[in-house]
Amino acid sequence: MPRIKVLHPLSAWGGGHVQTCINILKGMVRAGAEVHLELPRTRVDMGAVPYRASVRPPVDRFGIRRLEPGLRRMAERRFLKDLRDDDIAWLWPAVPVEIYREVARRGNPILMEGINTRIANARRILEPIHEAEGLPPPYTPPYPEIDEDEMLSLASWFYAPNPHVVSAVEAPDSGFRGRVLPTSYGAWMRDGRAIDRRDRDRVTVLFVGTLCIRKNTQGLLRAWRRLNPANARLVLCGPVEDLLARVCAEDLSHPTVEARGRVSDVASAYAEADVFVMPSFEEGGPQVTFEAATFGLPLIASPMGGGGMEEKTDAIWPIDPYDEDAIIAALERFIGDAELRAEYGARAFAAAPVFDWDVVGRTRFEMLESARNRV
Repeated sequence: MPRIKVLHPLSAWGGGHVQTCINILKGMVRAGAEVHLELPRTRVDMGAVPYRASVRPPVDRFGIRRLEPGLRRMAERRFLKDLRDDDIAWLWPAVPVEIYREVARRGNPILMEGINTRIANARRILEPIHEAEGLPPPYTPPYPEIDEDEMLSLASWFYAPNPHVVSAVEAPDSGFRGRVLPTSYGAWMRDGRAIDRRDRDRVTVLFVGTLCIRKNTQGLLRAWRRLNPANARLVLCGPVEDLLARVCAEDLSHPTVEARGRVSDVASAYAEADVFVMPSFEEGGPQVTFEAATFGLPLIASPMGGGGMEEKTDAIWPIDPYDEDAIIAALERFIGDAELRAEYGARAFAAAPVFDWDVVGRTRFEMLESARNRV
């Protein structure tokens, strides 16, 4: 198996899909893969992952963040300079199309990472929702949809983190003619057992992620307002999108809703919660769902919000994100039934090891090796 040369154009600060990349690479390295990551900056523990950053601490403390575009271009140049003839080039989102063209010109096979569905597919999902809310259309020009289609046409393999992304990439209009590798994202397993929450007087329902239209936070908030439970609260951890604030200002101020914004200690939020909900219209692989499972939280999720977990386990209580009544019914049932919460929490905790980052990394490596051997 040749070396996997990885380019991530964003700096690592401990979150986002650059941290996802690092977590997967840690699992791949433990599985025996030869990898090398190129990125602009890093402030996180890279473990045994071989990498090169354009700058490293303490240099990046001194106002160098404003130089990020230049550091990104430096990482791209170094990536191309270091790319060997037999390397597999693994390119993450936000890598410019010019890099794809140059790698393809050199003849290196391209492995493309799809953290979300195709832009064209996301637009088809979200345009009618935005229109119904009286909001401007999503992904308007100059959003680089044409670049994405060209990138797909140049890629040999595509890591798809859930079945819906697989379908979007394999659609006839996508331009992709390579092999889709169905996979997932994950979470690090915690030590210890799931938390027993049955003796709590007040039920806490948790949502983690950006409060936005595509994650259907508005549907969750409206369902909560209609349900208006006396013995429960809804905790929202994540920044609030401007469009969401515009259409849900009143719902966000409901007395049993706590919008905490971005939190530094999300583990504490999982530990204090009793139920986790992810009602998204459009996602790639929502890692918060896997993280919630490691805490033994019962999972209420839409098909997109389940991150593919519903395909492999019985841990998800499924909801239709377009059906507000279904969201209400699920919330009401879990708020009112401690034994149901315990049952689905145990299911989630039992399913979580399948999505441990080491397992995900090893599975991805084996999948790529198998796909390469078929060429």
